[in-house]
Amino acid sequence: MTQKSRGAEIHPLMEKEISFILRWKEWKELWKATKQADLLHSLLHCGFSVRVDGPEEIIERVLLYLEIADKHRDGSWEFEKNKREEHERFYEVYVAGKQINSFADLRLLLAQKAFRSLCQDFFKNTREEHDIPSWVPIATHPQVLEKLFWFFRLNENGNILNLRNPNDHLGVVAAEFIRNLCEFAWTCENSNRWSRGEIDEETKEILRKARPNMITPLFGLGELNNLFKSGYELDEECMKRLEELALGFDLWLPKTTSWGQEHRKPKNIEEACLGNSRAARALLVLQTIQTAKKHLDNIRKLEMQRIEAEEELQKIQK
Repeated sequence: MTQKSRGAEIHPLMEKEISFILRWKEWKELWKATKQADLLHSLLHCGFSVRVDGPEEIIERVLLYLEIADKHRDGSWEFEKNKREEHERFYEVYVAGKQINSFADLRLLLAQKAFRSLCQDFFKNTREEHDIPSWVPIATHPQVLEKLFWFFRLNENGNILNLRNPNDHLGVVAAEFIRNLCEFAWTCENSNRWSRGEIDEETKEILRKARPNMITPLFGLGELNNLFKSGYELDEECMKRLEELALGFDLWLPKTTSWGQEHRKPKNIEEACLGNSRAARALLVLQTIQTAKKHLDNIRKLEMQRIEAEEELQKIQK
């Protein structure tokens, strides 16, 4: 066998210098420098696998992915950068196995990839039922929590902007995550619910203060009935948030000057109930529950005072 024929047997990968992304800092440098959508898509695929140096980089990574994933459902019309791009169309271009027809399609594809990575590597709980969810240490960080409320914000119709289709697999994962995060804000203090793992007092306090903000995604999911569960204490700020949601969106209401209906914001909670507002009805039910509870607490307090007074009287009369 000649030297030439032996050389032909060398595997092409043996002649290729190969490296890898080791740290998040390197990943960021590549993300900033790369323009090709195929490479950006690949970077988003591996971003949660690279090594991070400390909690600050863990937080930074989640924040960036949330920003990139924003409007992944229907952002095509917003992803047109300028008029020139609107008229520039591609022909038989494929990225990550999908046909691309415009720059807006490229941006939408990357937003969708970021959302998929979030669902697989952050939103999905990887622990057992009674364990504290795997996402708790990151999701309860103040910066991440604020960004999550932004990401799961409502659109003009009162639906969660980034969950326009919660019935597909990724939508289910994301909806379950934000639902469970909202639930965790109240159940974190229930030691029977979370029998495995410890929740520090700082985290509990962060979640207590965040409870009013938790009501908004519950409204967007159509699950305000969760607030009726035993142990869910709602303070004045929580009730105020419900009122804001009840009065903040257009409803179909009877016209005041003629027959028929008009689409407008209600003027008060009663009108909001008439317009079938979920928030208004939840608010009234919760107000009734709180009034009844306060009434019974007063009766119990007075009854205990009466019993103590009778016992004291009996001692004196002996």
